[in-house]
Amino acid sequence: MDRTAVAVVLLAAVVCGLGAAALITRCRRRRAHFDALLGERGWMRLRDGDSTTVRPERGDWEVRTTRSFATQQSPPSTHIIVSTWSSTWPTSSHGTLLAGPSPPGPLRDMAIGLIGSLNGPLRGWLGLTRVGDGAELRALDTPDPRLLAFTTADGDGAGLAGVADAVSAWCARYDNERDQPAVTLDTDGVTVRVRSDAMQAPERLLAFVELGLACRTALGELRR
Repeated sequence: MDRTAVAVVLLAAVVCGLGAAALITRCRRRRAHFDALLGERGWMRLRDGDSTTVRPERGDWEVRTTRSFATQQSPPSTHIIVSTWSSTWPTSSHGTLLAGPSPPGPLRDMAIGLIGSLNGPLRGWLGLTRVGDGAELRALDTPDPRLLAFTTADGDGAGLAGVADAVSAWCARYDNERDQPAVTLDTDGVTVRVRSDAMQAPERLLAFVELGLACRTALGELRR
């Protein structure tokens, strides 16, 4: 290899090194800025393996984002990201409530029929066996067309307008299919789950926390 070729290789290595260093510096600054904003609100961020949790220093809720490697998907490097806001109150001693944004028009009835007709293996594949300990989900006849709701107990969909307001406000801002929230009320409390990274940016995290708090308030009123 002549001197010119050696110089080109060395220059390329230097450029790559500088680019990597700049990227690392930007990531550190972004992380520091994020943590500073959390500190201003009295929130802390904790990391444990593939999970990152944000919770208030004094509070009763948390947001957890988990990344898992999906070897079954294509490409094989795909990661599954799930963000969950959770609170231990209110709780339900009368079955489980599951709610989310409603598909438009005739797709609503199709979704209700599909979920109601799923067999055991398909329910497990979709994660529905983890809702209400696998009990059968019954569609609620909610008067609010913005919301699709199911329950494992008797009852109606009255009083869910607050949940519909919160879900609709979130979906108006984040309209990707993976951002559609699933709201659950059961014996463990309230959870709001999306299949995306709620900690991607500070404003996104704040909006997700607001969604969870609004759903909790609405469901708390429902339980009275």
